[in-house]
Amino acid sequence: MSDHREARRVVLLGSGSSPVGRRAIALGALPAGGAEADKVTASGAAVILEEVDGHVAARLPEWPRSALFTCRLDLSTAMRSTRSPLLRAAGTPSGALLDATAGFGVDAMTFAAAGWRVIACEREPIVAWLLEEGLASAAGEPRLAEVAARVELRAIDARVELERWRSGRGESEPPEVVFLDPMFPARERGKSALPPKEAQLLRALSGEDPDAGSLVDLARSVARRRVIVKRPAWAATFGEPAFSLPTKLLRLDVYLPRA
Repeated sequence: MSDHREARRVVLLGSGSSPVGRRAIALGALPAGGAEADKVTASGAAVILEEVDGHVAARLPEWPRSALFTCRLDLSTAMRSTRSPLLRAAGTPSGALLDATAGFGVDAMTFAAAGWRVIACEREPIVAWLLEEGLASAAGEPRLAEVAARVELRAIDARVELERWRSGRGESEPPEVVFLDPMFPARERGKSALPPKEAQLLRALSGEDPDAGSLVDLARSVARRRVIVKRPAWAATFGEPAFSLPTKLLRLDVYLPRA
């Protein structure tokens, strides 16, 4: 399995002795507090972590501190119409849906709000940590708690879970649907706008997904009903999908299971 994180460099600003600091260092962040803080941008750090009110926050070196990102989930995007392409691609909620590339949890919450029981896998430890805090915060809000309770986060490469199901060693029944949102391939943007900050941060932490094609194949050997792959409208498919649902900028390719 390729190491998609080998070029990542994460720096922790502030104390390494707090619970947040200790966990950041345990996950590979390099401490750089005090007088070293002004050298971080020049050090080639990919991502900077800081503690805010006892929670982890992240930013790119070129962002101001006011742009610190904390994962805060809401229903503004999750409570979409059941006729939205994403939910139409998944079909009627029944059983479990595996979000194999959970990221910051927006799609997982969308599926959960529609009634799916979601298993959300995220292999990048710091991304999983940010999502864990976002789900914990949502669980404490009355209007979000029921939806967040339907999302089970597993800080693990989805391949591990899929291999367990394929070999009959899974702890639960295989998912009805597997959803994949691999990191979009890099593309020359010219003078066009940069992607949203969350996407920039996710790319800095997770890097590319060169193994996405083999993950699709593995997912198709496990999913009971279908595999959904979110792609840019201009990107190639991973083989021939059963059908596709286009949106303005994206495309949802739907594949049927195979032995």
